[in-house]
Amino acid sequence: MKVNDLVRRSNDWIIDIKVNCYLSPEEENEIGLITKFDCNHAVILWSYTGLSWENIEDIEVINESR
Repeated sequence: MKVNDLVRRSNDWIIDIKVNCYLSPEEENEIGLITKFDCNHAVILWSYTGLSWENIEDIEVINESR
């Protein structure tokens, strides 16, 4: 996982979050771009949500940058 990789939320995170709160279909299926890393978090620019800090364990790489 590195800067400029395309990512999505992991299935485990989606299942866990749906138990405790509402997750819109746009948020569930959105694609994001890793902009930088900050400690144990990736700063991601999401297609719907915008900029957010995500735990590295909660995202999956779908297309690695070169």
